[in-house]
Amino acid sequence: MTSGQKKKLIGTNAAIWSIAILASFVLPFIAESVSTGSAKFLQVLCFALPLIVGMFISSMVISKSIPETAAE
Repeated sequence: MTSGQKKKLIGTNAAIWSIAILASFVLPFIAESVSTGSAKFLQVLCFALPLIVGMFISSMVISKSIPETAAE
């Protein structure tokens, strides 16, 4: 893996996590304005879901960028 490829990988990973964190900050406010009363589960889910999705996408990007080696 070259230095340029590593920098691109790190930049992509940082961008994915930045978007996920921003979404986890904004979505609970949207859920709070839509829901009333005992719908706190929806708010908690809105906090966690973008981070879980971000982690999944980040893992996929890193997995695809690392070349497979031949079995020894």
